[in-house]
Amino acid sequence: MTNDEREIQRKLRALQYAETVGDASCHQEFTHALDDDASDLCTQTSKL
Repeated sequence: MTNDEREIQRKLRALQYAETVGDASCHQEFTHALDDDASDLCTQTSKL
């Protein structure tokens, strides 16, 4: 696993935690903080 993959996994866990506590601001933060692939992950995770 590369450093980039580890960083995406870390941010994805943070996103999942934010959703658990009902923090809808994740989209804004993640869209600005991550590249397109990771932003897509944010979108996909939200739809689960």
